[in-house]
Amino acid sequence: MARNPRQHKYILVYPDHYVLDGQSIFTSIPITKALEAANPGTILLLNAGTYGPFGFKPSFGGEQYYVRTLQSTKDQPVVLRGLGNVRIESGQFGGCVSVLGFEAYVNFENITFFGPKDAAACILIDQLYNDSGIWKFVKSAFNFYNCHIDGGYDHITRTGTNSKWGVLTWGLSTFRWLGGSVKNIKYEHAFYIHTSFDPQGVIAIKNVLGRHLGRTFIQQTDRAIDSPNIFFSDLTDPSIWLPEGQNKWIVENNDVEDTGLNFWGGYALTFTGRHNGEVNILGNRCITGFNPELTQSIMENPDYAGYIAQGKPLYTGNLTILGLGQDHDKIPGFVQLPHKKANIVDNEFLIAPGFGDRENTQVACIDDLNFVGITLVKELIFL
Repeated sequence: MARNPRQHKYILVYPDHYVLDGQSIFTSIPITKALEAANPGTILLLNAGTYGPFGFKPSFGGEQYYVRTLQSTKDQPVVLRGLGNVRIESGQFGGCVSVLGFEAYVNFENITFFGPKDAAACILIDQLYNDSGIWKFVKSAFNFYNCHIDGGYDHITRTGTNSKWGVLTWGLSTFRWLGGSVKNIKYEHAFYIHTSFDPQGVIAIKNVLGRHLGRTFIQQTDRAIDSPNIFFSDLTDPSIWLPEGQNKWIVENNDVEDTGLNFWGGYALTFTGRHNGEVNILGNRCITGFNPELTQSIMENPDYAGYIAQGKPLYTGNLTILGLGQDHDKIPGFVQLPHKKANIVDNEFLIAPGFGDRENTQVACIDDLNFVGITLVKELIFL
């Protein structure tokens, strides 16, 4: 696509068109087209309404929703700013936003992402690739300010959208979700973050309201064998093993209630396996089991029946940090590495009395642990 030579500080975007150089251009993919016309620092002003999905992908082929080229820099990101009630729905595209091996610096502000349908990820970011046996990631930054994900599933009535993940990623460099909420996910995690090994990278999730999630609020994992491009039949090939995670994590001042509503595996905050960066869990509130309507719904849910012990719903615990990983015992010659450092400070973790079959908080295999100022109902264990 030929670039417009003019610089655009603002581009007005509507659900059925965008405005460029004073001209209204009607299209079914206005966000995609406006992004393609953007310059570093351009602000897309999204007017109130419902929009279809879009994505970022460097190669041609595939859906028309993808942006193929984007002018953005670390110091001059492109901004998508919602004005009023801006809602992005996934439709038949899969998720609301997909990023596949694309160098971009993008800020999202005041936007609600709904769905997705058919158990896809609402926000998918896959920046991981293998170059002649060496794992690399595409340098990028995606920041979300006061944004919301609504999975569209009611866990009390057990009706609604078959949503699976809120945010699903591989190979992140910089990622921030500050403010807003993630709620009503039917099956799995609000944030499912895999294998981020940029030593200068930061993953920050702060001031987020998490409500009614099928599994966890955050599931971080740095498995040696976990990638969309790795198959378990290749476990004996060291060339495909992924490197240890190295990004700095900041999880701060989040307010999370009722995780594990569809599947009890994991904890509200779950950090597992081979992370060589610093993990900071600061001032969060995680509680579960205090909503009688949800409890009754779980007890009556036939899909959950296998996870009910002694007539009591399990839900999940609230925090686990383990220097362990899934299926590593199946890899000949593989040595498990511990987490490098964790700061767990001034959190409140509560489980209703009589609920669950696991500890509230569990930490193990951490080289440097700072654990202070925690409020607990139910037990804490160190392994």
